Amino acid sequence: DRVLCIEAMFHFSSRRNFFREAARVLKSGGALIGSDIAIASSAKRFETEGLHIEATLRDAYGPWPDLWGEEGDHSTLAGAAGMQCAWFQDATAHTLPSHRFTAPAEGDVRADSGHDSARRAALMLKWLHAEGHLRYRCFRFDKPRSAPREK
Repeated sequence: DRVLCIEAMFHFSSRRNFFREAARVLKSGGALIGSDIAIASSAKRFETEGLHIEATLRDAYGPWPDLWGEEGDHSTLAGAAGMQCAWFQDATAHTLPSHRFTAPAEGDVRADSGHDSARRAALMLKWLHAEGHLRYRCFRFDKPRSAPREK
């Protein structure tokens, strides 16, 4: 009836495949409810400046196959899997304060060369968020109800 995915979709081998699989396992009329972190492709330019966003995030958080969201946005991917958007909210502005818990120690991600990969990655997400390169999205996509079978 329901698939719930909170802040985990980016770890799957592909968001596109995740949406396809969610649509496959959902019953007719079922719902995918979730939240996801998306990094804007505009942040990719900092890679050439030595910021190493990809390596930093993957080192601490594991696989992040589509870091730059090149497969498409959530609505496009869900639609391609046959699901319809029932609700979508960009909660980015409301989630920025949470970094005081995830990256409590103040520090500049550009200057932090410590060996604590989790701390460095948390600072990286905080920096990306503050600079407008990270989006936090909440959503519900429904699998349409099948037409009743004729007897």
